[in-house]
Amino acid sequence: MFGIKQESPLQKMYGQVKDLGTPMLLAGLAVLVKSTANYIHAAGLQDQATETFRQAYLNMMNNDRPYWWAVGPQLYEDFPADWKVSDIIKTAVCESDLCALDNTAINREWTRAPGWFFFKTYTRQIKADIIGGKTLDELKLSIFNPPKDQSPEEPLLELAKQLADRSNSDPTFFYPVMLYLVLLLKNTNFVTLK
Repeated sequence: MFGIKQESPLQKMYGQVKDLGTPMLLAGLAVLVKSTANYIHAAGLQDQATETFRQAYLNMMNNDRPYWWAVGPQLYEDFPADWKVSDIIKTAVCESDLCALDNTAINREWTRAPGWFFFKTYTRQIKADIIGGKTLDELKLSIFNPPKDQSPEEPLLELAKQLADRSNSDPTFFYPVMLYLVLLLKNTNFVTLK
C-alpha cells in the first residue's frame, strides 16, 4: 500500500511506555536490565557495549546487597510469575511488546532503587555516547525542542536507537533498555549527566 508508513518496533514500544511516570520507568528499568543481562549471558554476546552493560548490571546487583537481600530478595531470584515479565526481552524483541511493564505490581522499592542505581551508573559510563559530540545543552535542546519537521518522539527514538546500535550484535535486544534510559534522561532533565 502506498502512503502508509509502518510503525517501527521502537516506535511501538515507545507508544506503550511513553506515559509512564518516573517511578514506573525506574522499576521497569530494573526488570529490563535483569532480563537483558540474562539474554546477553544466554546468547553469549560479547562486545564493548555488552561488557559495559554487564559491568553496570553487576554493580547494580551488588550495590547494598545485604539490605536488598533482606527487603527484596526477589531482585536476586525470578520475578513473581504474576508480573508476566520472565521473558520480557524476548517478548520485546519478537513482538515489540512492553505492555507487561505497565503492571503497577512491579513498582516496588526493591525495583525502583536498583533501577535508579543502574540509571545513574550506566548513563555516566556512556555519557560520551549519549551526548554524541554535542554539548549537554545542545542535546537537551534537541530533545525538549525538536525541529518543526520532527515529531516530539523522533529525537528520543533516534537517541535510543543510536545507543542500541553501539552493540555489534543485533541491537534490537538493547532497544527496551535504551528507550527507558532516554525517557528517564528526559524526565530527570539529564540530571545524571551533569
